[in-house]
Amino acid sequence: MLRIGTNDGGALLRFLDVYSKAYGGRLAADIRTGRDGQSGVVQMRDFIVRGEPLMARYAGASSSSAAPSQTQAQQPIGRESVPFTKMRADFTRRPGRIDIREAVMWGPQVGGTLE
Repeated sequence: MLRIGTNDGGALLRFLDVYSKAYGGRLAADIRTGRDGQSGVVQMRDFIVRGEPLMARYAGASSSSAAPSQTQAQQPIGRESVPFTKMRADFTRRPGRIDIREAVMWGPQVGGTLE
């Protein structure tokens, strides 16, 4: 079992080329590795998704007092920034493919699930 934790989950996701639009946030992941790939659960708290115009439009995103602090996200919250309180996803990664199941994320403006 591999355990990963960071106080800047967005930077880690960008570094690993997993998702380029998350900023800030505390990330914790428990990952099982094997011959066929990796599987596990990843959780992230108090982060911002920036530069997803469609998400911002549906969220009605604008500056919010419930959003993560500017220090956490390293940049001010703008019109195309959507704050999230928590994200949790179970995943399986194989060469060339990542399967996500039972994923949920929510914040003060928008939330959703994915399976």
